[in-house]
Amino acid sequence: MLLALEGIAGAGKSTLRDRLLADAHAAHIALGHIGQFSWLSLPATHTLVGLRAGRPAATSDQALAAARTDLQLHAQHNLAPALSACFRTCALEKLG
Repeated sequence: MLLALEGIAGAGKSTLRDRLLADAHAAHIALGHIGQFSWLSLPATHTLVGLRAGRPAATSDQALAAARTDLQLHAQHNLAPALSACFRTCALEKLG
């Protein structure tokens, strides 16, 4: 199962995520989660952390490039493998 939490800042996404993870752990249910950033590129991470802390990037192009790079890495190295594993599990359950 894939569950995506979306919402504006302050909507309670992190609170809901923490509650779901804690409840799953208490019930001995294996559950993992993937955050919104990959943090796989040091330059992009530096820029994104600065933006989150209220420090502007040197240029808007730098901010966009950091976000684009991080999202591409996130899709390639985190989301695609997680989705592949999910689809394999679902397919095996249907066959089984």
